[in-house]
This record gives sequence, structure tokens and C-alpha cells, in this order.
Amino acid sequence: MKLDDFLNVVDENRLEVFIISKGLEKTELWEIIIYMNESIDINSEIEFLTVEQTDDQLVFHKENKKLFALFSIGNIIEELYETLQLNTFFNNKEKAQRLIEYAINDT
Repeated sequence: MKLDDFLNVVDENRLEVFIISKGLEKTELWEIIIYMNESIDINSEIEFLTVEQTDDQLVFHKENKKLFALFSIGNIIEELYETLQLNTFFNNKEKAQRLIEYAINDT
């Protein structure tokens, strides 16, 4: 899954079902971190790991993969709709790119 695919889940109000499917229903959204596989890039695959699993590290190694922390799921929702004010005028690829740029430059 890529970041823009995940944003489809958020936009379509399927987040709760998605969280349950990942076995993370007992974890707060702020404690589920989205990691990008190998690089912080629009085309990178993403993984969802908890703060408990990663010790909240910015760079985490898992199964010979280097993962880079982007945001928690809670932060993604907050940044999308409050800070960046991204709305229906942007497609999810554009939203994902803006979130990545924000993570790199402004956090």
C-alpha cells in the first residue's frame, strides 16, 4: 500500500475497519506510525507500526528493510484537514505529496 491508497481509506470513512484488519484496534491513532519503506517518496510502500514496536524511532530496521517514520495516523488526519487544509479539490496523490513535503520541511 502507498500513502495515497491509505488516504482513500481515510477519505472513504473506512479507517476503523482498516485498523481492525491490521489488528491495531486497541491502539490509539497517535501511537500507530506510518513508516515509508526504503525512502520518503510518493512511490514508497508504507507500513503501520506502533510506538511500542519501534520505540518511536525515526529510522527503524525490520527484516532487512530500512523504514522511515512519516506521521502517526492521528497526525495524518490532523495535518490533512487542519494544518494543510487539504480538501476535495486535491486528489489523494496530491494530498500524499503535500504531506510528504510537510513532513520533510516543516516538522
